[in-house]
Amino acid sequence: IGDNVFNNCFVLQSVSIPNGVTSIWDSAFNNCYALQSVSIPNSVTSIGIGAFKGCYALQSISIPNSVTTIGDYMFSDCYSLQSIVIPNSVTGIGIFSFNNCYALQSISIPNSVTSIWSNAFNNCYALQSISFPNSVKSIGNSAFSYCHASEYDFSKFSKVPTLGASAFKGIFSSTKILVPSALYDTWVAATNWVTYANYIVAV
Repeated sequence: IGDNVFNNCFVLQSVSIPNGVTSIWDSAFNNCYALQSVSIPNSVTSIGIGAFKGCYALQSISIPNSVTTIGDYMFSDCYSLQSIVIPNSVTGIGIFSFNNCYALQSISIPNSVTSIWSNAFNNCYALQSISFPNSVKSIGNSAFSYCHASEYDFSKFSKVPTLGASAFKGIFSSTKILVPSALYDTWVAATNWVTYANYIVAV
């Protein structure tokens, strides 16, 4: 499915992509404001930049196990997106991938993910809590800025992941960042983590 092929199809409500399609290219469904449901087959291995950006009515979607990356801006400005299933095949969550997903309440990050890039979950106000797998090695700038999560759970980690600047900008005063007690001293002193030392709790 080529670049921009359904771009600005404002009244398109549902899409069933047939088995055999391998790629959904950049901005394929960009600004399909009324799109509520999308069925993606396991034959799809790549989804381009901003493929579903601005799909305001999209509430949920499942990514097949054949996809390895949540691409840049993939679901940015999907204001109604409440849930998404990220498969164990995914290794990276791209920049601005869930930016402005105001209704997103929960996200399950599989233990295949190693990188969460800049602004990935920026302005995801409804996120309640997030549990991170030990596989995550880096979290980018502003990745979780202005998220109102009550808890970020890193308790399963064996090493402190790198953290970008302002990763938790706008963090609530009551939010807790849970870390293993054995790593607490290292964690609170680590680059950029030191900014959030008052929120870090040993468990």
